[in-house]
Amino acid sequence: MQYFKVCKYDYDNPDYMSDWMLGSELLKAGQSHYPEEYYIVEQQFLEVVSNFFEYFNEGEFNTHHLKFFLDDDDFNSPDEKVAAFSNLLPNIDLPYLVDKEFNTLSNIEKVYIYQLSLRDVVQVGVKDVKTGACFSDMSDGFYWFLALPDDVPIDEIVKPQKGVYVYDWYDIWSDE
Repeated sequence: MQYFKVCKYDYDNPDYMSDWMLGSELLKAGQSHYPEEYYIVEQQFLEVVSNFFEYFNEGEFNTHHLKFFLDDDDFNSPDEKVAAFSNLLPNIDLPYLVDKEFNTLSNIEKVYIYQLSLRDVVQVGVKDVKTGACFSDMSDGFYWFLALPDDVPIDEIVKPQKGVYVYDWYDIWSDE
């Protein structure tokens, strides 16, 4: 297996630590939508999710972890909660997804779950029982963990583009 960290941070840039980590950091008082800058980065990351589940379309994914943060006290403000649920992929019923097995979700529903992960509303990690491929958030903004079989090139999943960086990583689930 090969392991990767996918993130929005260019570690070669000494100022990467001053960049935003969560969309909520970009909200101004009274603002209930993220600025355009956020949506551009989110779209790039959702392409990675879409590519992964398209590549492993025949996969049988078991949930390693799936936790929803939907209560008002999970958000710093009412505006933050409104923003987290604004401009989401259309026609998805969240209560329906909460009770559904991940493996039975359509690819668009899986992308929706990971969109909520980017917005810090869901923590999710899944593993394909056939290939061992994993896709997980790292519970901290725009960081994702990927495990791919050795014969799967990373550029099949993460297409080279500015704003999405891939780093060799380690198996974050190895101690389980």
